[in-house]
Amino acid sequence: VNPGWNLISLPGVPENTAIANVFSDTEFLTPVLAYQNGDWLTARRTGDAWEGRLTDIEAGYGYWVNARTFETVSTLLMEIDPASVPPTVPVARGWNLLGVIDVDQRPAGNPPGANADGEADNYFNSIPWKVAYSYNTEESRWQRYTPDASTCEGEGDDEVCENEILNGSGYWVWSERPSTLVP
Repeated sequence: VNPGWNLISLPGVPENTAIANVFSDTEFLTPVLAYQNGDWLTARRTGDAWEGRLTDIEAGYGYWVNARTFETVSTLLMEIDPASVPPTVPVARGWNLLGVIDVDQRPAGNPPGANADGEADNYFNSIPWKVAYSYNTEESRWQRYTPDASTCEGEGDDEVCENEILNGSGYWVWSERPSTLVP
């Protein structure tokens, strides 16, 4: 994460979801905010302890984190059993702060899935979404995503898509009705 406010997510389920475990090596990262089920949850680091209603960091949700310095969030993720049911995320009518779940657990900055193009339409296809936003901390700007609005330039590793969802990022997503995100 960069200094300032960052909108992030984890690509998988942490081995230990406790906020103190997920952000154990991030001394200058506080507070952390989540918006889940229409409710704001917050946590603030006080010395080595975390205080607040946000106690766990879960896959599938986005999180606002404020960093005073450059920080690296590094936590162990559970191995995904190919025979298990894929993870899902409940989505409420209205605004949702969602993250990216990647069953291949590729690094941050990559689109989810080994063969995925990362298009927002493909990632959010299981929910009735109308608009989504991500936040670029380095440029202090919002990026808007809408259904059927993909524009790509370049080829191969140099291809950049305007409507691309990336691991490690969080997204404000408007849903027309309650549903379930199936990444």
